[in-house]
Amino acid sequence: MSAQSIGNSSICRIRGAAKEDLKPLIDRHVSAKTKILMTDEWRPYKGLLAGRDHRSVNHTNKVFATKEGTHVNTAESFFAVFKRGYHGTYRHTSRKWMSGYCGGFGFRFTTRKLTDAQRFAEAFKGIRNQRISP
Repeated sequence: MSAQSIGNSSICRIRGAAKEDLKPLIDRHVSAKTKILMTDEWRPYKGLLAGRDHRSVNHTNKVFATKEGTHVNTAESFFAVFKRGYHGTYRHTSRKWMSGYCGGFGFRFTTRKLTDAQRFAEAFKGIRNQRISP
């Protein structure tokens, strides 16, 4: 999931794409202060996002953006980069380390507009008092 307006992203491995799998993740990672949620037309989103300002694009009908500015380009860009890295950089991956791969890509995407020095400072904040190896 990507929160375009503030630039934060969160990615994690999930068991499945059923409502029961997604609802707790949306509640945990999407702030109640988020004003607009943009998705594609996938049917389960309707029930999952009830009570929120939910806008969607209909890829089936070749609608990729609306006049009002609804799109999912940021999320699709994020996943394109993730998939290229996943298949290109990590030729072999393990479920055991998947959260690390996801965390690394999420961090790089979230900090993509920072300078290298700013990104290093952010990374350093995240590792204080943390064990680096398993």
